[in-house]
Amino acid sequence: MYWMPLVIGEMLGPDIPNKEILSIALTAVPFVCSAMVQFGTSWHSHRRNERRLHLVAFWAFGTVCLVLMPVPMMKASAAGAFLLLVLAVVGTFGVEGISVSYYLALMGGEKTLGIAIINALGALGGFIGPYVIGALNQATGTFYSAMWLLAGCLAVAAAAAAATTEEWAAMFSLKSGQDKEHR
Repeated sequence: MYWMPLVIGEMLGPDIPNKEILSIALTAVPFVCSAMVQFGTSWHSHRRNERRLHLVAFWAFGTVCLVLMPVPMMKASAAGAFLLLVLAVVGTFGVEGISVSYYLALMGGEKTLGIAIINALGALGGFIGPYVIGALNQATGTFYSAMWLLAGCLAVAAAAAAATTEEWAAMFSLKSGQDKEHR
């Protein structure tokens, strides 16, 4: 998300005074909204005793918002683009706690391996992501293709969450003392 002030600055347009300061201040809004939504989604998920569909629904919603975000940017509608950005961040990070707990619950005894994989992939994405976003922005002159790439990655995550059922994950469990029929 290191690139978010640049996207917001592009949304605001060239004629805004103190655009850099305003875009940095507006960067907090999507994350504050996402943090507030996390409480509601965690409560609802716990109450329904269901995680996977919450993940899939939010990530699919975030994907749609990222795909649509360039449309108001093309029409020079800063408010519409910013609203879609806020909704995309909420759709992506509004279920962060649920996502970690879901995958760790599926893994059974392999929690340390799961935590290591999640952290390694997160660190890799945090390192490579800004370079890819910057390269796409320089190549095209806009953030449109970068938003579409992020939407594609989020769609893959949603599809993986939809496909990963407890029965499927149990087949790969490494719990000692279990034969193949009880994995």
